[in-house]
Amino acid sequence: PPTSTLFPYTTLFRSIYKGQAYNIEFGVIDQLVQGVREYTDAILTLAGAFPKIEIFCVPGNHGRHGKKGEGHPRSNFDYLFAKMLQEALRRQSNVTVYVSESPTMIVQNGNYTFALNHFSDVKSWNGIPYYGLDRMARRLTDLYGMIINYKLGGHFHISASLNDDEILINGTIVGGSDLSINGMKIASRPSQKIFYFDQERGINRMTNIHLADMIALTADERGIYTAYSK
Repeated sequence: PPTSTLFPYTTLFRSIYKGQAYNIEFGVIDQLVQGVREYTDAILTLAGAFPKIEIFCVPGNHGRHGKKGEGHPRSNFDYLFAKMLQEALRRQSNVTVYVSESPTMIVQNGNYTFALNHFSDVKSWNGIPYYGLDRMARRLTDLYGMIINYKLGGHFHISASLNDDEILINGTIVGGSDLSINGMKIASRPSQKIFYFDQERGINRMTNIHLADMIALTADERGIYTAYSK
């Protein structure tokens, strides 16, 4: 039967750019506690509708403690969050949470293999680095000694499908941020990608679930358009 897959998630535990602390509501510990609670409630709701749920978690750059290379790879709040979620759901018989011990997790599903990675190590500037992603995808086969049919990731905050749906990039729940709007001059519509998969035929359909409407600028009484909000 067709199955659905949850993408690697992105969190906001670490300061990615200067001033980010002024754009988030909670500190690290509060994010962990509140996040695990919200995710657990949502997954338990889904568990009442689906006979089996499997969740695959890989760490990303947002949860990294300190600058890149300063700490152990698993000294990462993404990893801690996933382990806490795994523990919170361990008694739910039809839910299984898998937590990767490394940046990439390989998952076999039927006749197909999936590589899950946050894609934060793919070099980019102001957009989706097609050639960097294509080069990474080609090297995975030699690196792991197997055919990798699908590569799933996030990081770029823009939903995309590349190489005839071989590389799938998830959107972002956040939408525009101070960094993307004022630095990169982009603000994608908040969305999450969902696809339908058959173990013998592979992915046969996908769509983006839009979580909010695009924000449209409106003029004030003087005809001035501004993104400032009180």
